[in-house]
Amino acid sequence: MQETKHFLFLTDLLGRKVIDSSTGKTIGRVSEVIATPKEVYPEINRLVVKRSWWRGSVDINWPDILSFDLPVKILQTKNNILNPAGPPSGNGSDIHIKENFLDKQIVDVSGCKVVRV
Repeated sequence: MQETKHFLFLTDLLGRKVIDSSTGKTIGRVSEVIATPKEVYPEINRLVVKRSWWRGSVDINWPDILSFDLPVKILQTKNNILNPAGPPSGNGSDIHIKENFLDKQIVDVSGCKVVRV
């Protein structure tokens, strides 16, 4: 069976609730999307989910997301998959999409301002 791929915008995910499928309780809200560059579009690796201020953030691997509807309102996760959010991992090519692109000016190779994201 082939894996279903979805084309998502960053704003489709940021701020959305993440629910633990076993308890039905809210884990937190998506605060960052981490992706790996691919040939045409980046592929999401994991989400950083902001919990309450005293509990910090957790990383959730994208394969641990069980379901979501389009437009994204709630993401449901597998049981016991919460890992404290830490420094970037992987092969070093991971991109923090919100941190690196949201509200930034994108510039072409000639140094001309193109657009503000």
